[in-house]
Amino acid sequence: ADRASFEQGEALRQATEQGREQLTHPITGEMFPVAKNTRFVYTSNSGVDGDGGRGMVVTQKDTSMTNRMSGIYIPHPSREFEKKIYHKSYPDATDEQIETLVNCTVALRKACREEHLALDVSIRQGLMWMKHTREFQENYNVSFFVAFKEAFAFITGHLMERPNRAMFDSAIAGFLPTEDTNPKADKSKAQSSPCPIDSI
Repeated sequence: ADRASFEQGEALRQATEQGREQLTHPITGEMFPVAKNTRFVYTSNSGVDGDGGRGMVVTQKDTSMTNRMSGIYIPHPSREFEKKIYHKSYPDATDEQIETLVNCTVALRKACREEHLALDVSIRQGLMWMKHTREFQENYNVSFFVAFKEAFAFITGHLMERPNRAMFDSAIAGFLPTEDTNPKADKSKAQSSPCPIDSI
């Protein structure tokens, strides 16, 4: 529903008018009754678009649509499901790395709920975090957890206020090792120059 144009939304609005469900022919304007027991399914994201988690309801037009529907909230998937997604996408990642990623994304979601931040830390964002981590490792020749911490800036960059960025840093701090536990990491190259975005 969040991708529909105004014209598409208006056609569906008429189709879901209780007791008068009809679809309009886009050229002739002729009205066709919707078959009984027809079910329309709408999907939408929530959070990152600044709607406060209301399912993309941002205008009065959107609200008039929700009045015609039954809402079903779909929560985030389980930790085990999330681990499987990350392992499937990054089969060479260690269990410790995947566990850390899941712990951090879960902690960030909790922080968002508690602070009422309009930001949704999804599995897609977790996958991007891992992608940025890998790229940082390759570009700067650092170990995984050094890169993981540096790559975190791509998430905190959505938070304009410094206290919110600090709150996010605190939310994941307990899940990050103080030293890289990867025995293959080159300790002599485990330090990188500060990321310029951190000074903003």
